[in-house]
Amino acid sequence: MQYYFDDNLQIIMDIDVSKINRSGSSYAPSNKTFGTFVATSNFRFISDGTPAGDQAVTDMQAVCEADYSTVKSIFGLGDVPGRPFVVTVDVNAGGAYHMTCADTGIHLIPEDAPSLLVAEHVECFQALSGKWDCGLGPGEGLSRALAITVRPFKVLSGLDGDVQGWWNGGRPQDYFSDGSADDQNQQSNACNTLGLFWVNSLGYSWTQISQQNAPSLEAVYQSLTGKSGGFTAFVAALGAIPKPWADNPFRSPRRTT
Repeated sequence: MQYYFDDNLQIIMDIDVSKINRSGSSYAPSNKTFGTFVATSNFRFISDGTPAGDQAVTDMQAVCEADYSTVKSIFGLGDVPGRPFVVTVDVNAGGAYHMTCADTGIHLIPEDAPSLLVAEHVECFQALSGKWDCGLGPGEGLSRALAITVRPFKVLSGLDGDVQGWWNGGRPQDYFSDGSADDQNQQSNACNTLGLFWVNSLGYSWTQISQQNAPSLEAVYQSLTGKSGGFTAFVAALGAIPKPWADNPFRSPRRTT
């Protein structure tokens, strides 16, 4: 999963859909002019008319308001401007995207649509707070970490970024202290996502974490703990956990597949 800016300034969560099993009638081309349309208090959902798209709308409708309230509570902010979110399900979306971090017009694939939606509106709350930049490593890490926490993924995997490449046999690059890498950098994404899970495991709530200014995770760590050198402690803690790591390796019981 990767966010990047294309020539039209879209922020795109790019997913390798070639790894998704899309055989069967659920992905048959629709013969309908329009797919399912559903409205809730803060969301408008439109599917591409495929059975998979219609099911994704149903799945999101069931949990979207609760998930939105959870994320809103985590950030401790008011509502995202520009509501309702207009969410279009499209098997050809290539992942999920919106035009800017604050944009409430979202396109996403049907697989794990409720989880992808959480990741997208987390970015809208980041923009509202002004303390996190969804286009940089710390913001990308928070988007992934909260999506995994609030609405765990069931189909998609590898959402922590390039964990193996970043770990580099126990010699990882320090993207914890330097948050300047953009969200195209999958090793930075791995470091920041796992780093946030580690900070959370120290006893700091997601509300405490999200309310910090976040030019880097080291800045977040120092603000919360009054200590420096978070990267060294983080790497030591992660290295003590048996591999393979998947999603949040600091939770118990932990997921390894």
